[in-house]
Amino acid sequence: MTPSSRDSDAIDARARIWPVVLLLMAYAGAGHFNRISLAVAGSERLMSQFSISETELGVVYSAFLLTYTVCMLPGGWLIDRLGPRRALAGMGWGVAVCVALTGMLGLFDAALFSLTALVVIRSLMGAISTPLHPGAARMVALATPARAHSGINGLVTGAALAGVASAFPVFGLLVDCLDWPAAFLVSAVATMVVASCWRFIPVAPCERVDLSDPASEPCSAGLRDLLRNRRLVLLTLSYGMVGYFQYIFFYWIQHYFTAVLLIDKSTARFFATVPTLAMAVGMPLGGWLADRLSRSGIRPAFVPATGLFLGAALMGGGLATRQPMLVVVCFALSMMAVGATEGMFWTTAVELGGSRGGLSAALVNTGGNAGGVLAPWVTPLLGTAFGWEFGFGLGSLCCAAGGLCWFWINRPQAAPDAVAVVSFANAAPQNTVNVSALLPADDRHS
Repeated sequence: MTPSSRDSDAIDARARIWPVVLLLMAYAGAGHFNRISLAVAGSERLMSQFSISETELGVVYSAFLLTYTVCMLPGGWLIDRLGPRRALAGMGWGVAVCVALTGMLGLFDAALFSLTALVVIRSLMGAISTPLHPGAARMVALATPARAHSGINGLVTGAALAGVASAFPVFGLLVDCLDWPAAFLVSAVATMVVASCWRFIPVAPCERVDLSDPASEPCSAGLRDLLRNRRLVLLTLSYGMVGYFQYIFFYWIQHYFTAVLLIDKSTARFFATVPTLAMAVGMPLGGWLADRLSRSGIRPAFVPATGLFLGAALMGGGLATRQPMLVVVCFALSMMAVGATEGMFWTTAVELGGSRGGLSAALVNTGGNAGGVLAPWVTPLLGTAFGWEFGFGLGSLCCAAGGLCWFWINRPQAAPDAVAVVSFANAAPQNTVNVSALLPADDRHS
């Protein structure tokens, strides 16, 4: 093969990788938009229209996170069994149905609305959503060069935060224009469109799953092996601390601005969006920095440990003042610092799992959502009893504890024989493209 043809093939391989990455970003954004849309509708319509208390609405939020957490490990096993593409496609359609059902509760007759029904629908949506992040991380590991894994994982998780941030103004506008039931139906249709794109996107070799592979063993068998890995257990604990921190912001930051700082609704929407967008920016930047430092020989744990300590300190600074602009700046920088750690969490989780990368990523995400389940419920309880600064302050302490865990976590190097391969829907095995062989020497797996 001539140098020119090799360069041409390398460019073609990269062109085939990016559609997968962009679809994963769209998936992550839509998934989190649909999660936070209920918080927007709850704050602006449901609590007043149906006399729902803050604590009751917190129970609804936690119902999603509870089933999402409980079903995460079976979901990770399913990713390794069926491949992330099939798992993600099924997830997209299932979530769209649940979002539509949420809107239907109030579309025809407000008397149909029931808090119990809402809890059931959100619980089902949580169970269906489990493949989102572990499946995306597994797809990144299979379909992209190893030297860029943290950066690409950062892009995907950053897109998830863009979905969270956009939910406040975009879904809020839909609620203003169409009312909350129709707003949920519009979101459901958009999610179905994104889920349908998997039929037209190049996919990783996980499409051809070897059922004799150890990944096809029962979930409990693979989990026992993973739990013997001390680094993976510490990674899971650290991500649990981060999950608690993040979900305080995701579910209660707008309420903090309106109820504590007494800011008007439109301004609170904007202020709630800024820290989340800052976190979305921090995710790919932190992943890119981790990849660069790793290639320079600097311990990979430097980025997540530093980011979590900074995030804790900056959140504390924001809670110490009542000046709205200063609060927004501190919260935004705090979220950006914590967001910079996301790419490393997902890259390390998949690498520690090896052939069970989906299950190991699911284990880490289970830890993250164990913290996330508590935050929407515990925060208003502490806020009511001791003040909202105390409720948010506990998240700052958890963030610092998560940073400490990274002193004992050391990201492993990718296996020398690891090969990233991209195949295409309905293509025969001989039509696969060895991306690693086409990339420049310094782009190949270490």
